[in-house]
Amino acid sequence: MALLSELACIGGFLIMLGRAANTETHEALTLGSLDRLGELNKLVSKALLSNDGYTMLEVTSPQWVIPMDMEEAPPYEFQFHRLDDHKGEYKEHTGKILISANPSSYLQGLSWYGSSGDPAIGNDEEITALGFGEGARRCSPEEAKKNLAAKHAVIHVEFPQAGYFAHCVANVLPRFAAILEGARSAEHKVSVVLPQNSRGAFSPNVEKIFNKMGIELLMDAPSTPHRAIGMSLLAPWDKTLRQGLQRELHRAFVPGITPPDCRNAAEGKKLFLSRKRGASNGRWVRGSELVETELQEAGFEIKDDLTQVTIDMLAKELYQTCTVAGFAGGNLLNMLFLPPHASVVEINPMHIYADRWQFAHALGFGWKHLSGSSSQIDANEARMLAREAVLCPLIRRASQRSFKFGFQSVRAF
Repeated sequence: MALLSELACIGGFLIMLGRAANTETHEALTLGSLDRLGELNKLVSKALLSNDGYTMLEVTSPQWVIPMDMEEAPPYEFQFHRLDDHKGEYKEHTGKILISANPSSYLQGLSWYGSSGDPAIGNDEEITALGFGEGARRCSPEEAKKNLAAKHAVIHVEFPQAGYFAHCVANVLPRFAAILEGARSAEHKVSVVLPQNSRGAFSPNVEKIFNKMGIELLMDAPSTPHRAIGMSLLAPWDKTLRQGLQRELHRAFVPGITPPDCRNAAEGKKLFLSRKRGASNGRWVRGSELVETELQEAGFEIKDDLTQVTIDMLAKELYQTCTVAGFAGGNLLNMLFLPPHASVVEINPMHIYADRWQFAHALGFGWKHLSGSSSQIDANEARMLAREAVLCPLIRRASQRSFKFGFQSVRAF
């Protein structure tokens, strides 16, 4: 039977829309701004609303130059290239979104680790499992028709500790920014399957974030008709996707709330996120209490037990905060709730890798990196750390610096 099709143009992109559930469509788009992310979501919406059963969107993340104002290993080193002592770049990369008529059960057992062993790269076996390319596996036309009619999109996320807060924020949630607006426009329900083998060190806040964003969290694939969207091959380190995630979180947690003007951040609210209690993996540094005392005297409010603060409360408080500081760790990824033009101060004596650095620059925040070789902070070092933290909003963007307290020196970038 001949396939009927029509031409449609969205945001300057010409696409073919088939009327049969077994039609395969390929489209391409380059990100680089929130406007371009909006165009991508329009393509997602159109694909969900069409009768095409199988749409592959090739999404290019452009090159991204970033200041080298930190000393630790950058996240996603396989994609990173150091240009000189002052700057590096994340190289251009093309990933994929796979919108399929197949149910998400077809992805069961396919870890995002894939052959690379890294969930940021994804698993290319997802392509054939969702009905694309040579050797494609597809459900029957009758089942495909029911799946498309259900208007229920399901993303299967499978890798160890995918539900751990820091791993989810860095490697799972940014990918959702590519499809949520489009799914809402197409009036599709969105669910995520996070199987038991992916829930090691699971954070209840992960489920709260998903639910707040309008995403149902499941343990297994639904038994009712639905269609799968493959997301593991999309680049989570993309600058625009991280900005899109922040926009989605603001939409979900602080709708209608007016943020402070943090361009004059020296007068804004300052918050220190302590690891004294509530941090799941400890990393308490001896002498940290001296830093907290100095910061408190300098006008910082100390949050020393985040387990006693709901994610809703923390989001609203951070949205009214212009400077947030803390020891390196997943607690600082809560910077996603900060308002525009805020500043982030990280103390990283253990030199854990720098995912907070990347998020801060992606979101356009002021950034101060404080590190050193010492495993214990004395009173003098605590005073210097507090002084540098207070100075951060005053020098944001103009001359961001890295202060190395173990060697008693300051380095300007």
